[in-house]
Amino acid sequence: MTVVPGILQEIQDTVEAYARIMAKVAQVEVEVADDRLFRIANLRGACE
Repeated sequence: MTVVPGILQEIQDTVEAYARIMAKVAQVEVEVADDRLFRIANLRGACE
């Protein structure tokens, strides 16, 4: 079975950068997943 990367996986660095900004500004944990529920960014504990 071949897994084709989704659009969010192709721009993962950008998604992680925006998620980091959201986590810092809102002081919340941010997790981003695509439509197949593959984790793209995980910033748990980033607001500590």
